[in-house]
Amino acid sequence: MKKIIIAIFTVGATALTFQSCMKPADNSKAQASIDSLTNLKITGYRDSLTMICMNDVMTQAQARADSMMQASTKKGGSKSSTKKSTTVTTPSNPKADKMSGSTKTATEEKKDKMSEGSQQSATDKKKQKMKGDSIPPKK
Repeated sequence: MKKIIIAIFTVGATALTFQSCMKPADNSKAQASIDSLTNLKITGYRDSLTMICMNDVMTQAQARADSMMQASTKKGGSKSSTKKSTTVTTPSNPKADKMSGSTKTATEEKKDKMSEGSQQSATDKKKQKMKGDSIPPKK
């Protein structure tokens, strides 16, 4: 009995001694290659899923566009051939005329405002603003 206990103790001590002397294996190169292969597979899988999704979306969009085209040809096909072409006139905005009292249209007023601001270029205005100079008042 005493010999068995001594034998177990000796085997245990020997195992611990060999365990502490061994250096852990350097698996960094193997781990790096595994990581790169995994990343390649993940990227390929992600791209394939993206392409599948885009194909599904494009086929649905094409089907919807086709149905819209069929609907428009059914509704407006006979009417568009009998219509005469007319010129479109844009009426002036009555609210703008009442408010300002002018006879100019809104687009003409915008053009006038833009031409007033064009006396000083935008880059010059930005340069003055960066320097801290005040921008001269509009005339």
